[in-house]
Amino acid sequence: MMSEVQESTKGQAIRKLLTQAGIIIGLSVIFITATAMIFLRVVFPSLPTFEEIVRIYEKNQSSMLYIVDAFQVMEFNTIGIDKADGDYRKIIIYDNLPVERYAYNDDGLFTAIESLFDSGMCKRIFKDNNYIFFTFGSSLRATNGVIYSIDSEIPRINEEAPPEMKEEIIKPLGVENWYYYHHKTL
Repeated sequence: MMSEVQESTKGQAIRKLLTQAGIIIGLSVIFITATAMIFLRVVFPSLPTFEEIVRIYEKNQSSMLYIVDAFQVMEFNTIGIDKADGDYRKIIIYDNLPVERYAYNDDGLFTAIESLFDSGMCKRIFKDNNYIFFTFGSSLRATNGVIYSIDSEIPRINEEAPPEMKEEIIKPLGVENWYYYHHKTL
């Protein structure tokens, strides 16, 4: 038969094991929750608000104007440059297949693109005929940013998609030809 001391020691050992198991389970739950939140933040990042985009536009207006002027004189209809590419001296031309890369020799354009991308605010610059898009936020199904309308018309995004398949918001920024845009595929 066990003595009272042995039972007490056994009870303390069991309590200690249960406490340790509780701590391990608690830390595991915290770790799994934190990992899931980071994963969701990466896969489904939040887009900047309208007010944040207006501030970004106002802060970077001179660089954006330089890019608009440079893109307008290029003879290509559909061109783009992505921050993820890392090579800011080459623009992708989408006018013909296969897609081509065009190396430009304008140091001012390079500096303007580099300042927008390196600020962490702009993810993509894209010219589609009469519009130049500056994408500041993007997720799996939505993008937002600023559009410059070359022909002064109110921009239209993804006209091929039926209205029930998309959600668009276009707002003037108070400066001629400049608009805020939010586009979401439903």
